[in-house]
Amino acid sequence: NNNNNENLILNIANLGDSGILIFRDEKIIFRSVEQQQPGHFNAPFQLAIVPSKYGNNHYSNKPSQADCHEIEMIKDDIIILATDGLFDNLFDEQIIEIIKKSKELAIKQTNDILNNNSLSKFIAYSLVFNARNFAANENWRSPFVVRGRLRELGGKWDDITTLVSIIHHKHS
Repeated sequence: NNNNNENLILNIANLGDSGILIFRDEKIIFRSVEQQQPGHFNAPFQLAIVPSKYGNNHYSNKPSQADCHEIEMIKDDIIILATDGLFDNLFDEQIIEIIKKSKELAIKQTNDILNNNSLSKFIAYSLVFNARNFAANENWRSPFVVRGRLRELGGKWDDITTLVSIIHHKHS
């Protein structure tokens, strides 16, 4: 939403274990909460229409169960949308450091003012690269292991998809 002089508002509806975080001024100012089926670990909320021939042994949630928020955005805010493969393998502190380092490296490599499109790609690549490396590390005490209070170590092999957007003001 951005009508003339009104503030820019990001409307969020998130369901399940994919998530969103917003990075501003070197810190995370918003992070969605993973939604799990009550009493179950690693059973995320999900939208599903399962044919009756498969019985009732499945989870299916409704869009009305989405976690909804409105966040006021400002110039240079970084929005990260990602599947659980990112959040299961990287702690928030690591994500913050990866974003900071990505910004520094991207600027050094271009030796110029970096446009937001290039920076978004660089951050997305860096996050996925790091999450994938930690997923492969059998000695890593991953966020997934910590949340599940699991005894074994190791990253969590999973899909790792990340979209990065940077807020900028449109010039008139």
